[in-house]
Amino acid sequence: PSEILEQLKLIFSCVVNKSNVKLYFYIHENTPKKILQDRERINQILANMVSNSIKYTKSGMISIIIDWEDDKFDPKTGFIKFSVSDTGCGIQNKSKQNLFAFLSPKNIRDIQMDRK
Repeated sequence: PSEILEQLKLIFSCVVNKSNVKLYFYIHENTPKKILQDRERINQILANMVSNSIKYTKSGMISIIIDWEDDKFDPKTGFIKFSVSDTGCGIQNKSKQNLFAFLSPKNIRDIQMDRK
């Protein structure tokens, strides 16, 4: 997880240094040092989220947090949680409804069919 944050720092530090926005990175102490992950996909998603935060935050802060939650049913596993929050203008309520529409079962089926 620390490599993910380091890469985000490298990508966005110079952009943010030219603005009135501060970037904060935090990994909760309960997060394992190594996890099985799709690093490329996670980097892509987080970079997109941070990029949007920078775009809509004229001043203030953006925080990127990595946390771990143990699985209640299997103590050997758990869930990694990523959060990006900012002091920007936010998302209008009408837009929030469609924010993750691309993840609906129908859209996923359509994407899978297009790939075949």
